[in-house]
Amino acid sequence: GMQNNLDSLLTIIENGDLVVDFGGAACPLGLGSLVVDQLKRDGAGNLVIYHTISELPGKADVVFTSHCLEHIEQIDEVLGDIHNSMVAGGDLLVFVPAWTCERWRSGIHKNEIYNDHVWTFALQGEEIPEMERVKYIDAVIGSLFDVQHTEYCGDNSIFIHAKMKATIEAS
Repeated sequence: GMQNNLDSLLTIIENGDLVVDFGGAACPLGLGSLVVDQLKRDGAGNLVIYHTISELPGKADVVFTSHCLEHIEQIDEVLGDIHNSMVAGGDLLVFVPAWTCERWRSGIHKNEIYNDHVWTFALQGEEIPEMERVKYIDAVIGSLFDVQHTEYCGDNSIFIHAKMKATIEAS
């Protein structure tokens, strides 16, 4: 999914931007990004220094997260923390597993290292089979951010590019 959007993703990140890879300890994005993660070790078993999003040395220009949000029970709270840690007009780049891949659905995907999937994601307006713990990820993100682009990627993921809103709408 990221490869399909690589050209547009790379144009979003400018020299000097504070880029955050949220949940990227096992496979960091690079590009000078700071990794925010709760894992104690990276994929090679090495110790890694982590920061919470609120401990960043400034506001983030770009926050990237790939296959992380489905593991987080308090997703609305975490997205609020991300929103509060970004500059006005900052970019949020999100990849999450789609409901179209049964093995990635909540209650089915189990992982001792990275925690089980607690959410299954779809996009608003589509008919999907009845499942438990489904979130329409574009609606969740859209409550805090201006969604610019959504798409299903070839690897059964959903990609969303959103811009940070200056104010949060009352729900």
